[in-house]
Amino acid sequence: MNKSAIQFALYLHQYPEAGLQQWQMMRTLPQGMSDMLQIAASGQKRAEVADSLGIDEKSFQQALIKFLQLVISDHQKSPYRGLAARDNVSLDICTKHKKLLQNIFHPDKFHDEKSRLSEHMCIISLSHKQQCQFLLVY
Repeated sequence: MNKSAIQFALYLHQYPEAGLQQWQMMRTLPQGMSDMLQIAASGQKRAEVADSLGIDEKSFQQALIKFLQLVISDHQKSPYRGLAARDNVSLDICTKHKKLLQNIFHPDKFHDEKSRLSEHMCIISLSHKQQCQFLLVY
């Protein structure tokens, strides 16, 4: 499997069972996580990409968010996962991902899921803190 992050998010959204099976076999995150985060964080970019793919923007947003939730839920495997970053990226990329994820999962954007989003925000902050400590030591 050699899918980009967006391709995998859409595949997972369309085929949840098969997507989860593939996810469990993946050792690294797919390429393009930074691009996907920028698209997920920007309504304008998200709408443009959804339009270019011929997909409903709301459905596209849901696919991206569900995939990001899955990635973040694996934060215990690696703090990089809590930042939706591939292993061994720089502190600058970790910080960029933290800001984008905080924008995506900001509680004001999801009125009906505040408790779960609060958990995501804690995971994101904790993962960034762990990465800062680790990268500053080495």
